[in-house]
Amino acid sequence: IQISLSANLFTRTGYTFAGWSTSSGSDAAAEYKDGADVKSLSSENGVTIVLYAVWKAITYKIAFNANGGTGEAMAEQGFTYGTEQNLPNGSYTRTGYTFAGWNIAQDGSNTTYLADNPVKNLTTEDGKTVTLYAQWAPITYIVRLYPNYPESSSNEEYKDQMDEDLYERVKKEYPDENVDRMGMNPFFIPFDLKEA
Repeated sequence: IQISLSANLFTRTGYTFAGWSTSSGSDAAAEYKDGADVKSLSSENGVTIVLYAVWKAITYKIAFNANGGTGEAMAEQGFTYGTEQNLPNGSYTRTGYTFAGWNIAQDGSNTTYLADNPVKNLTTEDGKTVTLYAQWAPITYIVRLYPNYPESSSNEEYKDQMDEDLYERVKKEYPDENVDRMGMNPFFIPFDLKEA
């Protein structure tokens, strides 16, 4: 007697249903399609036949966006759900910044993935292209300003006034920067200008 198999109602995240098999192993091949007509599954009377769902992992691609950086465009990288792969370090550069990894969100608000580290399962949608955006960390440096007092100067009030004048000029020229006075000998380094 020929019958039609019931339609599959099972789901598995990151996988597509490939059919049914009489074997339960993870490497079992699909023997029957969904809803297939079957007959003569057993020659024994009254036996229960168990069919196991066969699952195929989805595949997807990752594209790499320079996100303000420059350099030769990077090739997309293919992934299979459930399998780890290392992300590339990338060929992009950005003046004044260091590369800080990859993120699904352009503004870095999602998880950041470090280069040369394994990732997996960035999507559950078969055939999707996931874009990762380069993340950039601004370099930091210190500009030290020397008032260059005359060597013969010994008037501390004069030195203090020079320090103050220099400090105010820098604050005015760099209003958005963090300018800190330092408690060091003003003859050498009256303050640092820190720029991030």
